[in-house]
Amino acid sequence: MTPIDAAVSRSRTTLSALALILLTGFAAYVQIPKEADPDISIPIIYVNLHHEGIGPEDAERLLARPMEIELRSIEGLKQLSSAAYQGGAYLLLEFDAGFDADQALDDVREQVDKAKPELPEDTDEPGVVEVNLSEFPVIVVTLGGALPERALLGIARKLEDRLEAIPSVLDAKIGGDRKEVVEIIIDPMLMESYEIDAGHVLQLVARSNTLVAAGQLDTGRGRFAVKVPGLFESMSDILDMPIKVSGDSAITVRDIASVRRTFKDHVTIARVNGKPALSLEVSKRAGENIIDTTNAVRRAVRAERAHWPAGVEVKFSQDRSGDIRTMLKDLENNVTSAILLVMIIVVAALGLRSGFLVGVAIPGSFLTGILVLSTLGLTVNIVVLFSLILAVGMLVDGAIVVTEYADRKMREGELPRHAYVLAARRMSWPIIASTATTLAAFAPLLFWPGIVGEFMKYLPITLLATLSASLLMALVFVPVLGTNLAPVTRGLLAAGVPLAGGVLAAAVAYRASALWFGDPPGMAGNAAGAAAGLAGAWLGWLAARWLGALSDRHFLRRPDRNVAGSRALRGESEIDPTTLPGVTGVYVRALARVLRRPGSVLVASCAALVLAWTTYTQFGKGVEFFPAVEPEQAKVLVHARGNLSVAEKSELVREVEAEILAMQRERSEFNTVYMLAGNLDNKGDDPEDVIGTLSLEFADW
Repeated sequence: MTPIDAAVSRSRTTLSALALILLTGFAAYVQIPKEADPDISIPIIYVNLHHEGIGPEDAERLLARPMEIELRSIEGLKQLSSAAYQGGAYLLLEFDAGFDADQALDDVREQVDKAKPELPEDTDEPGVVEVNLSEFPVIVVTLGGALPERALLGIARKLEDRLEAIPSVLDAKIGGDRKEVVEIIIDPMLMESYEIDAGHVLQLVARSNTLVAAGQLDTGRGRFAVKVPGLFESMSDILDMPIKVSGDSAITVRDIASVRRTFKDHVTIARVNGKPALSLEVSKRAGENIIDTTNAVRRAVRAERAHWPAGVEVKFSQDRSGDIRTMLKDLENNVTSAILLVMIIVVAALGLRSGFLVGVAIPGSFLTGILVLSTLGLTVNIVVLFSLILAVGMLVDGAIVVTEYADRKMREGELPRHAYVLAARRMSWPIIASTATTLAAFAPLLFWPGIVGEFMKYLPITLLATLSASLLMALVFVPVLGTNLAPVTRGLLAAGVPLAGGVLAAAVAYRASALWFGDPPGMAGNAAGAAAGLAGAWLGWLAARWLGALSDRHFLRRPDRNVAGSRALRGESEIDPTTLPGVTGVYVRALARVLRRPGSVLVASCAALVLAWTTYTQFGKGVEFFPAVEPEQAKVLVHARGNLSVAEKSELVREVEAEILAMQRERSEFNTVYMLAGNLDNKGDDPEDVIGTLSLEFADW
C-alpha cells in the first residue's frame, strides 16, 4: 500500500493531522518572535583603550601597538586594524562569518589580559565589546519639557528602572544626562585666617568617601566585623568633616567652605523639537518579539506618565515595530489576495471544488513553514516575509495539477475516491520532480559565505520548508480533502458559521454599548454582547444549514459513475484537440507547428538567451545589493573649525535647528527633530570637524 492509499483509507487520521498542523502553525505564527532584521552574529569585536590626555602618536606607540602584538595571534582572525586618537585608541578584530562568538570573546579577553602589563599604569581597563545587532535600540523614548534638569533626570531614572523590569527588555540607556557631583567652594580668606593649606584640604577630600575594609576582631569569646564609616551619605557628612583639630576644638568644612549639588559640565547638549530633552534607548533581548516589546514599553510609559507633573512631553521615535507591522500586514494581504486570485482562476477553469482545494493548500503550506521556522528557533523578519511572498506563486502548482487531473477523471465517470487516488499516483513523480528542481535552485544559498550569507540564509530555509510542505499538501492532504469534501465542508459550515456569527454580533453589540453608555460599558455592554452573540449564533446555524444543503445540491455533490458525458464509457473517440475553438485551440495548433521544427526552436532559444544578456549588458542600469527606497530618516551634519567651546558649538547648531523647526511649523514633515551638539565622539563615518548632528524622522507620507 502506497502512502497515498494509506492516507486516503485513513481519512479521519489524515484530516486530524491537517487540523493539528494548521492549529499549531497558527499558534507558532502568533508566538514566533518578529523583528525587522535577522538576528545574526556580526563577526566583529572592538577593543577600546582610554588614557586621559594622551596624544594620538603616543596612543599608537604605547596603547595600540602592544595590543596588536598579542591580538594578532588569535586563531580564526581574518583582519586586525587599529586607530589612535586624542585620549585613547581602539582595535577592530574581524573574524570569519559563522564564528563561535563566545570562544572568540574568551580568546580576545585572554590576549588583552596578557597585553595589559605593557600598557602605561594610568590607562583605564581595556573594554572588549562584541557587535550585536540585537542590542541596537528598537524604540527611543524621549522626555522633554520646561522642567528643571534634576526633576527631568529623576523622572528618566524612574522610567529606566520600570522599563528594565520588563522581561523582554535588555537595556534602557539614558542619553543626554549629566553625572551629578558635589562642589565644595572654599573661601580663601577664611582658609588663610585658620592657617590651613589648600593642599591639605585636597588630600583630606581625596582620602574621604572610601570604603575601608577593616576586617574582623577576635575577642576570644566571639568575632565581629569592624566597620569604619567613610562614605558620604548626605551633604551634612561633607560639611561636618574635620579639617584641622586643636585640643577640643575642630575646624570643619562648614567653617571655610560651602557645599552645593550640581552636575558636571556639558560635554554634549541634546534637544528634541527645540526643547531640552533626555532620551531612553530601549533594546530588546535576543529572540524576543519586537512588537510585544515595544507594546510593553508604551504601556509602561503610559502607566508612569500618570504620576508625572504637568508639562512633561513624551515622544516615541525609531520604533522599528512599525516596519514589522507593515510587513506582516503586507504578507497577510498578499496571502489573501493570492488565495482569492488563485481561487477565481481555478474556479473559472475547473469549478468550485478545485478552487476550494487549491485555496486550502496555500495557508496550509505557509503555516507549516512557519511551524518549521519556530521549531528551528528562527524568527520572522524581512527576509522570511519576502521568502513567503516569493513562494506564493510556486506552492500551488502541485495542488492545481492533482485537482485538475482528478476533476477530469470524475467527469469521465470515476468516483471521487478513485479519481483523487489515481491523480496523486499518476502525478506524484512530475510534482516531486518539479518541486525538487525549484528546491535545487535555492539549496546552494544555504552555503552562501560571509555576513551576507548569514543574513540571507533565511530565504532558502523558508523556501525549502514551505515548498516541501506544498508537496505534502498536494500529494496527501488535497486527495483526502477531495475524497471527503462534502462532509468536511458541512462540518466546517456547521461549526464555523455559527461561531463567526456569534462573535461578530457580540463584538458589534459591545461597541455599540460602549458608544451609548461610555467606554467601558460595564454590565450593560456585557449583557448586550451576550444576547447579541446568542442571536448571531442562532442565525449562523440557520445559515449553515442552508449553505450545507446548497453545497450538497450543487458544487459538492458526488458525480454519477454512469455520467452521460463520459466519452470513454460511450465508446466515442477522443476529440481532435487542433479543432478546439478559442484560446485552447490556438495554443494547440501553435504547439503542433513548433513540435515539427525542434531544431529551429532550440536555435531560437539560444539566440534569445544571448540577446537577453547582450541587451542587458548594453542598456542595463547595473547591479546593486538593495534597491533604492525612500528613506524614513535623515541626518544633518554641522561642520565647524576652530577651538570652540561646547556652548559655542551648541549655538551654531541651534541656528541650523531653527531653520528646520521653521520648516516643520510650515509643512509638518517631521515626527521628531533630535539635535545633538558639543564634543561628539566622531570615531565612525562622520568627519572630525562635525560639531553637531540633527536627526530627522520623517512623517508617514
